[in-house]
Amino acid sequence: MSTQELSRDGERLVRRIVRTTRPVVFLFGSALTAPEASGSRGVANVRTIATNILDMLDEDAGVAVREAFKRGEDDRTFGFAEAYRLGFEVLIDEYGQDHANTLIREAVLGAYPPLSADEKARVVTSDASHREACGALLSGDRIGKWHLRDSVVALGQVLRSDPIKFPRVLTTNFDPLIEVAIKRAEGSRLRTVLDRDGNPGRSEGDGTHVVYVHGYWYGADTLHVPQQLEQDRPQLRSTLKEWIKRSKIVVLGYSGWKDVLTTVLMECATDENVQLDIDWAFYEDKEPRVMKMFESAVALKRAQAFENVDMHILLPALRDALDIAQRAPNLVASRRERLGAWLEPPYEDLAPSPELAGARLLMPRYGVV
Repeated sequence: MSTQELSRDGERLVRRIVRTTRPVVFLFGSALTAPEASGSRGVANVRTIATNILDMLDEDAGVAVREAFKRGEDDRTFGFAEAYRLGFEVLIDEYGQDHANTLIREAVLGAYPPLSADEKARVVTSDASHREACGALLSGDRIGKWHLRDSVVALGQVLRSDPIKFPRVLTTNFDPLIEVAIKRAEGSRLRTVLDRDGNPGRSEGDGTHVVYVHGYWYGADTLHVPQQLEQDRPQLRSTLKEWIKRSKIVVLGYSGWKDVLTTVLMECATDENVQLDIDWAFYEDKEPRVMKMFESAVALKRAQAFENVDMHILLPALRDALDIAQRAPNLVASRRERLGAWLEPPYEDLAPSPELAGARLLMPRYGVV
């Protein structure tokens, strides 16, 4: 997969997001805010966190985790998810949930410039006082110090551009970088953190609603192990199902672990009363496990898979497509009626029309004039 250009599937996904008449709900996993390269700033990835856990465990307690880590190193397609899960199971059993939460705060600080020893201690402490210290990093001028990849900056601009089209984001991440991006784009956001059951639909406020379904980096527990991820959460499931029924769900950087999100998505995929609309992007090839979960929806064209999509290329491309589209409000205002007529190639053969008089094709990949 090219690291410079958006794949054909990525281009098609951008077109589908631009042209949809449904609200778009993004579902993001950890790849969104992970470091761009080794040594770069960003929220520690699964492999790094698993390594940090191993460093904390004694030799006997870490046997199974080390074996899983070795399998991840030997088989690139296997990855480090098992080592991450097992590591947190052992860590929580040996040290407690507070240590898991502290480890996540340290991971999130990878996206912030180094703190003094005293301030870092206040941030990572398990004492309730950590809330004030963490909150301070998100206030005033300090909001500008967080490291955001270009793709995350673009996401903030996309969400800021049209909160009606992009009303909410679902994420399994714990870090605040989506909110930071929205704020730096001068947008408004509403945060809902759920580390147990709850109804995010009761949250009220203006702007993009960011829903953290596995907890948050401070002031809440962080969920990692099957007992936590698979807990029964009927209120959350009910609200998610209502959102899914009337939205286009765009999945980026999310592996589809067994949790409340995949449970609800699978329920919707087999519910004849739900007209599912889900676009699931894969960094490389389609994941057979995920395709199996949604085979009935795929057969009905209610779920589509997109291969070789790098979200870090896709999000700036989406921002650019939407930005140019919004410069032509007379076209955007009636896009529902006319998108089908001019989004697909060949654009050179478009019949002349008074509305397009003097228009110039600026982004032929996305059909934006």
